[in-house]
Amino acid sequence: MTAKRSALYLAWMQEVPAHLKDLDGIKCQLAAAACVVTHLESRGCGWTFTPTTPGSDEDRRGIDGHLESNGRRIPVDFSLESAENPAGHKKDQVWLVHLRRTWFTPAVDGVVHVVPSCETHLFRSFLPVLQAGMALIAS
Repeated sequence: MTAKRSALYLAWMQEVPAHLKDLDGIKCQLAAAACVVTHLESRGCGWTFTPTTPGSDEDRRGIDGHLESNGRRIPVDFSLESAENPAGHKKDQVWLVHLRRTWFTPAVDGVVHVVPSCETHLFRSFLPVLQAGMALIAS
């Protein structure tokens, strides 16, 4: 599972402009997306994640990527807490997945991973986005 997550992370990171590659928010959102996608895949759900281009119109509107399956698309806004972005910021945004810094750790190869003991926290933060997206698709 970790090898698959690393491969996804590295593939997505190749699309990030060089001047943004060192930003913690970018690293953590890609690590979170890789963790969520591989978890859903392990459950037979078949979702993929397509990141938006950093600096694009969608990115400026707060959409970091789309979770996709069988023609269904759910926007996702990963938000890493910081002094400028405290917990609860953007709380009314339905596509928000709030990320805590303590959930992530860099590996020796430079890939950022979700700490295994924090995966449940990530999934709980992500679940409302998935539920809202599925409700929108069903309507």
